[in-house]
Amino acid sequence: MISPRGRGPASSPAEAAALSVTVALLAAAGVGCAFSSNQATSSSGTGGHGASSGSSGSSGTTPVVITPCTGKCSDFPSAPIVTGNAASNAASMFGGSGSAAGPCLTEPEDGSLFPNNWLRPRVKVSAPGATLLEIRFHADMEANDLVVYTAQDNWAMDNVIWKNLAAHVVNLPISVSVRALGPSGLTAASTATFTVAPVEAGGQMVYWALRGFDASNSDNEELFGFSVGDETVQSVLKVLEVQQTSSGVSVGCIGCHTATPDGSFVGFTGNYPWPNALASVEGGSRGAMPSFLGAPGVTTLTEDWHGIITFSGQHWAAGDHIGITSQSSDAVDPRANLIWMEMDSGASGVLARTGDPAGAAAPNFSHDGTRVVYTSTNANQDGRMGVGTADLYTIPYGDRAGGAATPVAGAADAAFAEYYPAFSPDDQLIAFNRLTQADANVTPTGEPYDGGMYLNPAAEVWMVPSAGGDAVRLRANDPPACTPPVKPNTRVYPDKTGWDNSWAKWSPEVGVAGDSHYYWLIFSSYRYDVSPPRGQLYMTAVVRSEIRTDTYPAIYLWNQDVTTSNHTPAWDVFKLPRVD
Repeated sequence: MISPRGRGPASSPAEAAALSVTVALLAAAGVGCAFSSNQATSSSGTGGHGASSGSSGSSGTTPVVITPCTGKCSDFPSAPIVTGNAASNAASMFGGSGSAAGPCLTEPEDGSLFPNNWLRPRVKVSAPGATLLEIRFHADMEANDLVVYTAQDNWAMDNVIWKNLAAHVVNLPISVSVRALGPSGLTAASTATFTVAPVEAGGQMVYWALRGFDASNSDNEELFGFSVGDETVQSVLKVLEVQQTSSGVSVGCIGCHTATPDGSFVGFTGNYPWPNALASVEGGSRGAMPSFLGAPGVTTLTEDWHGIITFSGQHWAAGDHIGITSQSSDAVDPRANLIWMEMDSGASGVLARTGDPAGAAAPNFSHDGTRVVYTSTNANQDGRMGVGTADLYTIPYGDRAGGAATPVAGAADAAFAEYYPAFSPDDQLIAFNRLTQADANVTPTGEPYDGGMYLNPAAEVWMVPSAGGDAVRLRANDPPACTPPVKPNTRVYPDKTGWDNSWAKWSPEVGVAGDSHYYWLIFSSYRYDVSPPRGQLYMTAVVRSEIRTDTYPAIYLWNQDVTTSNHTPAWDVFKLPRVD
């Protein structure tokens, strides 16, 4: 039988806590599980890119150099690769075309677009009862097809082959076909195509991993990180390493984190009663407070009832280390304010939102430091969204004054709840979560943190021009059609299936090739084939030219641990230790 790889043990269902400890922090993403090392089966290959210094905004990446071949390329070997416990005569078992139904091919997703320096492509299938796979890659520019025989349910392309392929076959379709030998004999082929982009992706990703669903136990959660192309992840922060405790506030949850513009720290909301905190993710100073953060700044950061915190590189200097967050008067506050905090001196104040009748939550500071996009909501519950309404608004930063609040056209529709906004690195686009208002109105029964916008199976990722316009639903919301239905939150939605696509964050740079601009996003989703369901991380692309905008299916990050539930990714230029 085909041997599944990278699957961890089942976890028990979550036991949500009430209005105490840290469980409400789960709300900004969705509940999750555990974490280890999910390595793909491969004949060879290693990964690893060093981290670079922190920055803010987008300068654009340089297009990659495409190396033409003399005649047909020879990146694919002429002989089949036999690996993953397959028999040496595996090729002889695949004569004929096969008539049984083809396996469910979940990686790569058909039509996906890979950054030129991404994690090497992996093929993964679900084929119950199968004992052997034949995987075939085809590209018209290649002299040979790449043929692989394996008794595992996944195989990742050799790293040398991948780097050569990415240098030669760019902006052209590469097809994948998979046949299985199963209980009904040889199957038909399941197929997909993917394309390699003419640009790279940059930066590092730091995400929140939860073991066993109980965030009130500090040993169950951790931040992990990796650079683009890394095949393993590394621990970058544990709860007990956070040193910001001088005001007497203990930190028991480190999810819902965002990057500081210098790439050295993460900002996050602690456990009840929801103070903010800063902690280093650099190798030699894990958990340390910034040197500029004295007692006044800590006092301001750790006031009760804060929410998600956000920063801009244009306001991250001595005397102007600004964080923007929400400020409630209680755990549930339909009229929460949006505030600025200057962390050198501890000064703070309210940002005016003239014309917005609701409260504020989940702000995102523009990279150019001129605007704040936020969720206008009556459902601010411990700094995140519960049951109620939500629309996206923007205000000018106005040198700490704020100003007129403007609904974002395309993301302020009364028929929907729109929340968790994120500016693209050039501030031209906003990614956000969207639900129908009917879904956002679902009231929890006995579980105070599970209803409405929290861990909702129907959540999707959309985007809209930051100046307003037509909102676009990302193709990445939809997994392959053969993906089995998932019930992420049976406590509130016992019969509702969906993927809970959530918390999209953009890469720190825009790739440019010709008149096309390449944007990359990371998000969490419950579509991965694991039981019980656990959130996992996916990446997708948006490409804009002068005449059109295209979105693409998702790419699974197979370097993450499948035994943890992985959420709230931040993609920035973090100063993470190098992975060799």
